Amino acid sequence: MKILVTGSEGVVAQQVIPFLLKTGHTIVGVDNLSKHNVIKNTGNYTFIKGDLTDSAFTNSLFKESYDCVFHFAAMIYGVLWYNKHPADVLSKNIAMTANILNNYHKIDKMIYISSSMVYERSVTLPNREEDTDTIPVMGSSYGLSKYVCERLIIDYNIQYGLDYLIWRPFNIFDIEEKVYKEVGMGHVFSDLFKKIVIDNQHPLQLLGDGEQQRSFIDIRDAAYAIANFSLDRKANNTVYNLGTDKAITIKQLSMLIADAAKSLGMLSLDYDLEFKTTKVHKHDVKKR
Repeated sequence: MKILVTGSEGVVAQQVIPFLLKTGHTIVGVDNLSKHNVIKNTGNYTFIKGDLTDSAFTNSLFKESYDCVFHFAAMIYGVLWYNKHPADVLSKNIAMTANILNNYHKIDKMIYISSSMVYERSVTLPNREEDTDTIPVMGSSYGLSKYVCERLIIDYNIQYGLDYLIWRPFNIFDIEEKVYKEVGMGHVFSDLFKKIVIDNQHPLQLLGDGEQQRSFIDIRDAAYAIANFSLDRKANNTVYNLGTDKAITIKQLSMLIADAAKSLGMLSLDYDLEFKTTKVHKHDVKKR
């Protein structure tokens, strides 16, 4: 198959692409490099630099047809970042998806990487794929942007017959994620690692009360699922949650990181883990 991968230089796409290449697919990757500013290119594929919010550029990618588009591209950092840039997040995430879908006649199947943030106002646990039909509209611009993009894709199926598969990953973590200086710009795993192991922060300052529950999935496991099941025709025109059934609080995660760092000699054995909680943004999800 000939496959277009958007956001190709991002961490999840870079884990998925080697699987696709190994199974003989031809890959064209596109990324504006806004987050990492580097071409990673972990395999033998064609890379094109460009901005998918530019409709003219996006249309130029579809001079030829693709058997499938894996749409990873999105504006995403940590929770504090996307709550400081809500207009950019909402407008650009929707614009990228809409510009791609305008070329639906050159696409056989659309694979969209959504987010568990579409469940941010759900009160039913565990979160079920059909819950989005009844829960209140998302409060954050990021969650809303993901849901609107989902609806756009589904509506292109209804109106134009475009096949799709939507993944909703739950808290993907990457042990090699970049550590950011600014609090809340990275995801919780790297954020806590920086505070505990690098800064030896005491007391440890948590965003929120630390009792938020999350179910984490390793980026390699998520990539395996996305790469190996997305092209199966039996999964056409469906939505799948992608995660684990084991929940952990942020305080418990902090303890695990501290204990592991001590056992590896990365943290002093007399480091005493104490917590200082801070008020966080209004869209803080208590359980996911």
